[in-house]
Amino acid sequence: MVSDIRVNWVVEQLLTFLTVERNVSAAIQKLALNALAFLYNRFLETPLGDVHSYRRSKVPPKLPVVLSRTDVAKLWTQLNGVPFLITSLLYGSGLRRIEVARLRVKDIDFDHLQIQVWNGKGYRHRLTTLAPELLPRLKNQVERVRLHLREDGLNEQFAGVWMLAAPFLRHALA
Repeated sequence: MVSDIRVNWVVEQLLTFLTVERNVSAAIQKLALNALAFLYNRFLETPLGDVHSYRRSKVPPKLPVVLSRTDVAKLWTQLNGVPFLITSLLYGSGLRRIEVARLRVKDIDFDHLQIQVWNGKGYRHRLTTLAPELLPRLKNQVERVRLHLREDGLNEQFAGVWMLAAPFLRHALA
């Protein structure tokens, strides 16, 4: 019994040393405790016992990096066109970068000022707001893309978009 108390004391001292002297993270301290428990249980065939009075590493809180309103205003003075529209959607509608990249025209409800996000974080769908200040810019961008597509369609050298022959693959795999 005395040896068990001595072993626990040594392990507690080691874990405290890692925290105080070596300034390791909580994950490293947990890893060391698990490694010692594995050593004692599997190889020394002595249960480690109750180890609880060591000084634990503190997990620092993760604070988000937030831009002030003046920082955002300065950033927006440097942008125009599509980059301005993208950052406005990121900031104003709370979209993530991948959500902006996946955004389609049919996901934007201009009448109700909403954006439908499909397969967002956690593969969940959600509705988010659309800033009314972005309506003219978004409608202008949609019209510009429509004109480009119309020009491409009239061009004889434009072959369209190549797509995998999904119906043929579906039948081949069946």
